[in-house]
Amino acid sequence: MSDSKQDIIQVFREKKRGLWRFGGGSKEKLPEAGPDVDFYTVTALSGEDRELNRVSRDDAEKALGRDENSAILVLKKSSCEMALSFSGILKDSQGHAWDLQLNGSCSVSDIRNLLGKFGFNSVTPEAPLSDTMLESWLAEAVRHKIKDAVRDTSISDILEKDALPTSWWESQLNKWLAGAGLICRITTARWESAEAARAEAERIRQQDMERIARERERQLQAENREAKARADYAKEKARIEADRKLSQKEQAHQLQVLELKHRKELLAAEAEMENARRAVEQAALEHEVTVARLRHDLKSVGEGETRLAEAHEQHAALATTLEKATAVLDQLGRISEPLLQQLVSRDSGDAHQAAERLVSPEFGVSAAALAALGFGVANQSLVETLNGKQTKDSQSVQLSKADLTTRDIGTARVKALPIRRSLQFKVVSRRAGYVAILNLGTSGAVYLQVPSALTGGQHLQVVEDKPYFVPGEELFPWKWDYREEGPAGWEHMVAIVSDEPVIPDEIVARSTPESPIVRLTPEEMEGLFTSLEELPAESWTAGVLSFLVEGK
Repeated sequence: MSDSKQDIIQVFREKKRGLWRFGGGSKEKLPEAGPDVDFYTVTALSGEDRELNRVSRDDAEKALGRDENSAILVLKKSSCEMALSFSGILKDSQGHAWDLQLNGSCSVSDIRNLLGKFGFNSVTPEAPLSDTMLESWLAEAVRHKIKDAVRDTSISDILEKDALPTSWWESQLNKWLAGAGLICRITTARWESAEAARAEAERIRQQDMERIARERERQLQAENREAKARADYAKEKARIEADRKLSQKEQAHQLQVLELKHRKELLAAEAEMENARRAVEQAALEHEVTVARLRHDLKSVGEGETRLAEAHEQHAALATTLEKATAVLDQLGRISEPLLQQLVSRDSGDAHQAAERLVSPEFGVSAAALAALGFGVANQSLVETLNGKQTKDSQSVQLSKADLTTRDIGTARVKALPIRRSLQFKVVSRRAGYVAILNLGTSGAVYLQVPSALTGGQHLQVVEDKPYFVPGEELFPWKWDYREEGPAGWEHMVAIVSDEPVIPDEIVARSTPESPIVRLTPEEMEGLFTSLEELPAESWTAGVLSFLVEGK
């Protein structure tokens, strides 16, 4: 039923004072005539018998004026909502009681038959026949018939095979109510059991907790294998490095082979741990969704399914990254030079040079794949990300340098710059905004050039399509010689243009007129990389100029 009460049959009777009396004594007139309203005069016969005659509203009003004992019945023929609840109708094989709820609507087809069943004297001016009263009467009238009808049907057949469909309930209900002057329409027949739901929830909880415990144990075992692999690697590496019988070439070869084997072990362990983490997360989320369904909590079901889909996408993305990393390991294993071993060199310069060569056009290895393998490639990852941004954006930043030469490195032709040449370059942005310019040097150091103390330590903005030079009067008015000092290797100039400044004020504050260029720490580089990932894609763009610095 709806929350608001609806009166189906109302009784009006004239009193001696000539006032209309309806319901609990309120002074009301007869309802207005309409297609959904019928008026009947009621005449008492012998005993309980009554005679009903349908009349017009005008005749009903006149009849009340003629006889103070006369009564008028007003019938609202429009259907009303109905929700009939029956508890403990069936029991399942575990002894859990199941309740039935029939939802639909009900309308009066014959007022005479209805009042004959319900009772004329049960409807009075003070107590009209409401939808809630009719609903209660209907539930009581058919309860025992329902229990008898389903006695030989199992709840499993009802739930799994739709043994008693909605149409069957509608047919039976109208059959049982034949002669009662009612027509019922059934839209849903729902079976529920709080006892079975609790038992099922507990069964699922136990099952899921066991599953989560198994996956956590699997994850722990993978973590232990990873820890052992790291310990064995460190021990074997120390042994090779301490072996004086090995020539430098033999030692480098053994370290390269060891590094390759170690990275494969770490990659396998990471894949296993990720699968275990994924299984734990999926089991927990699936448990939440199942419990929400048992509670008919559709909002929680939707939220849980969304989180499941997001977790699946994250897992798929990581699985793809690990697959690419595996392919890169195979590629590194085919390289004759000991670059893999150099990537973990204690000399940060050697490690940086190895990483730069691997991600350069010489080998074309993905920085993301190297990062997935556990190598420190923060600079290369930033350049890779900004290059991707530059390619994707129509409003990107273009960096150029007039005196770059072209060199053939065997696998590609690249831009090059000899040591001691000027480092001045041009910047043109296809969008206006705040600008930050960085130099990622051949040594691995990262320097902030713009903004700086040379322009008052303020965050600077560039105009769309206007050329700027660095050094140059507007962005970096450095009056001293600004040249490439080396060492040989790959160098990158980076420009970022954004709606809001991306360089924190405390970094810019380290710049002074005497030392305007600020060197960023690894933590500050990581912070910049993270902040760019979190920015809306449409709020910033970037440009990169990469070139090979040639030695003397």
